Amino acid sequence: MITHVETTPATTQDEQVNATIHAALVSKSLLPQEHLLDRGYVDTEVLSDSQRRYGVEVVGPIWVDTTWQAQSNQGYDVSFFMIDWQHQTVTCPQGHLSQVWTNSRDKQ
Repeated sequence: MITHVETTPATTQDEQVNATIHAALVSKSLLPQEHLLDRGYVDTEVLSDSQRRYGVEVVGPIWVDTTWQAQSNQGYDVSFFMIDWQHQTVTCPQGHLSQVWTNSRDKQ
């Protein structure tokens, strides 16, 4: 069932329209509790903002980690770190807790 269509310029990244889509679904009283999305629409910002702003759990795959650590199986890639979003802490593979949590956004 199609509940909304969002047309954008070709240069707009998929994950940039999730908030627009969710707002449109709210206005139609069609916002789901769980929103199934493909890889193009899912990133960490979408996961947290959708839950925080709209109460929607986004379900979908995250981009594959292409860092040298992940590809070479040497060093630690992001999957080795435990992120506690609620308490704003990160635990490294040796069990050490982060000392600083800073909010920032990429400039797009």
